[in-house]
Amino acid sequence: MGSKVYIFLFFWALKKFVNDKLDEVEFPAGIQDEDRRLLEAVPQGQSNMLKELLDEVGKMGNLEIYACSGAVKLMELDEELVKSKVNDIIGLPTMLRMAEGAETQLFI
Repeated sequence: MGSKVYIFLFFWALKKFVNDKLDEVEFPAGIQDEDRRLLEAVPQGQSNMLKELLDEVGKMGNLEIYACSGAVKLMELDEELVKSKVNDIIGLPTMLRMAEGAETQLFI
């Protein structure tokens, strides 16, 4: 419970987070029928499940969320809106330095 948690958001995950659409499941164009059936079979839980989880972790004071500066520019996101939703907008080298030495790292 005492560990610091950093979330680094890039591209479409960042866009969904900033626009409060994180829990909306979208199927990419060209997805195969078999893949679609598999994804639809996975229980989605209640609406706002991921947002609520982030809110709960945030209340513990251990969560910091960062946006990739390159993604903000490339996706032409409103920088002020992004700043209002995350702890900061930082570059990839800074993110990598922050993650260095972490007990657990997960890149998706």
